[in-house]
Amino acid sequence: MASSSEKEAALAASDSASPTIFDKIINKEIPANIVYEDEQVVAFRDIAPQAPIHIIIIPKFRDGLTALSKNRATFAEVLRPIPVDAETLPTPGTRVEFSSIKLRKSLIANGIDTFKFSLIGRLDLQKICLGEVCKVVHGLWRLKSGFKLIPLGKGYFTIKIEIEEDKIRVWGGGPWIIDGQWLRLCQWSPNFNPSIQKNYCALVWVRFPGMGMEYWEEDFLISIARTMGRPVNVDASTLQGNSGFYVSVLVEVDLAKSIPQKVLIEGEDSDFWQEVVLGHLPKFCNNCKVIGHLVYDCRDMKKDMIDDGVKAKPDAKADEAELSLRKRRETGKRKTAQ
Repeated sequence: MASSSEKEAALAASDSASPTIFDKIINKEIPANIVYEDEQVVAFRDIAPQAPIHIIIIPKFRDGLTALSKNRATFAEVLRPIPVDAETLPTPGTRVEFSSIKLRKSLIANGIDTFKFSLIGRLDLQKICLGEVCKVVHGLWRLKSGFKLIPLGKGYFTIKIEIEEDKIRVWGGGPWIIDGQWLRLCQWSPNFNPSIQKNYCALVWVRFPGMGMEYWEEDFLISIARTMGRPVNVDASTLQGNSGFYVSVLVEVDLAKSIPQKVLIEGEDSDFWQEVVLGHLPKFCNNCKVIGHLVYDCRDMKKDMIDDGVKAKPDAKADEAELSLRKRRETGKRKTAQ
């Protein structure tokens, strides 16, 4: 329910040339803690909250701001889409004990066509709200047409893009770093379900200790880092040659795959082995191949064991693999510190 101050602000709005406080918030002329924004509305936190969570949602078009003072249609009525004749739509039926509906191919095709230039993005949205992400990428991408970020859950969101040129710009550019996070992208596909997605890739600083500084060229370092995964960038201190102890490259590593302890560097005149040291690793389950927990906390494994009547206990081999990986990291840290 709107507070008295919100009602007074709405009643004070008019169609005169003078902008309201809401106009100024929409136009970013005055600061506001925006939590969501799209083509029609903007939502922001009240500066004098009347509850633990107090968010104000206002329309971006002026008629929606001034309707209250003129006793016109409500905001919900203004936004209501043109009604569809239900009689022209498919008729519901039943299958076994459940209701069912058979959709025409044309309806599905129209829906898919709407998202033909879209992408799927993923970030830790507990650290940054989607409204802030929208503002940051607007400045980074500088697209010719509009775009929209649609939350899907579990950190995933649809990036709805209007034209193919803009999609190529977002997909082929980057890496896009948002508030210290790397924006992960994948192609949009029908029936995308965040709840069944498995996250097994992580950004890891990979170190190559003892490498001769004659090899510290960015192209060469990126080439070596490709043996570990998808390189994102080379540490600025490495490129500046501030310390000769090790090379450091940020790499997207697939933790579900075997990670080499060393890499063979083949030169025109001679070959040599290069040691690999991994930086901080997130928790990773070797049973279900998902980031976020260790194998002895794996619900899938415990469930399978309960179903089989076996007392739940961790997989010794999986635990050994995790322990070995972390020991390699700690050993590498000690060596580079010496």
